Amino acid sequence: HAVFRPDGKRLAVASRSESVVIWDPAAESGTRPLFRLPLPGHWVAFSPDGTRLLTLGRDEDGKTHMARLWETATGEPVGPPIAHPAIAVLGEFSPDGRSFLTADAQWRLRRFATATSALLGEPIHFRGWIREAHFSPDGLRILAGNSSPGYEARSALLFDHGSTQPAVRFTGHRNGVNQAVFSPDGTRVATGSFDSSARIWDARTGQPLSPALQHQGHLTAVVFSPDGRLLATSSIDATARVWDGLTGEPISPPLRHDRAVRQISFSPDGRQLLTGGDDGVARVWDLSPATGTPQEVRDQVELLSAHTLDAAGNPRPLSREDLLERWAQPRARAR
Repeated sequence: HAVFRPDGKRLAVASRSESVVIWDPAAESGTRPLFRLPLPGHWVAFSPDGTRLLTLGRDEDGKTHMARLWETATGEPVGPPIAHPAIAVLGEFSPDGRSFLTADAQWRLRRFATATSALLGEPIHFRGWIREAHFSPDGLRILAGNSSPGYEARSALLFDHGSTQPAVRFTGHRNGVNQAVFSPDGTRVATGSFDSSARIWDARTGQPLSPALQHQGHLTAVVFSPDGRLLATSSIDATARVWDGLTGEPISPPLRHDRAVRQISFSPDGRQLLTGGDDGVARVWDLSPATGTPQEVRDQVELLSAHTLDAAGNPRPLSREDLLERWAQPRARAR
């Protein structure tokens, strides 16, 4: 697991077998790391202000599961280690950096104070694996995806601050939910499932805002564009897709790799989509004009991929005449 500090000037790399390493990404290739933390860790997360690093791993004897905070400037520990009864599988800071959450392999989610490492409230118990857990943009709610067998585990759950009972359930998938994210304004939730579909929901009511956004294999990632207008999804079916972030209407044909697509992210201006797959390839797709309408984005992606979608949402190749027509459309708008 590897993450950049919010300002991009530090890179933390975690390994289950070796120490967490902090690098200066601007340094020349082969330069020694700035420092190594004394404990191995498999998960790392920077605080929003970049002053703290959260690591999840084991202690020196390799037996006790723990979370720990560190100074990013010096690599010195901040506060005592926080023991967990089972391996902590993920962690995240709240938007204001005053608290952080962890989820463990015994299906429990905990929240801690960053200043003291003290537990805030009671753990939240789930009935399945916690594959995703995120603070809402205002930091007052926590969204988690539940992905083991069982009716409740086919849902994403939303918890109000301090509560251990879900305030909203996003229910409708036919299999476990392994992806769950907020839109940038916190009004919507997107989920991805082992049932090979994604969905968009009203974050307040839990009601669906879109039909099932279908792939041919289980979802590996869902992400909103920075302005929330678009939603990107990726799957083990070797494709990524772009959808209207409000309605779920398909914007792009499948953006193809040779093997499963595992990672997707929008550029800060939303004009490009980065995809990475098990084929060892990273691709950047031009979604310009990202500031235009969904139809304009759809036209651009169809032109680049040379495919369009039929009425059933299936891709078909564009003819030479179709390609020339789409090439003329953005030029006509520019005039």
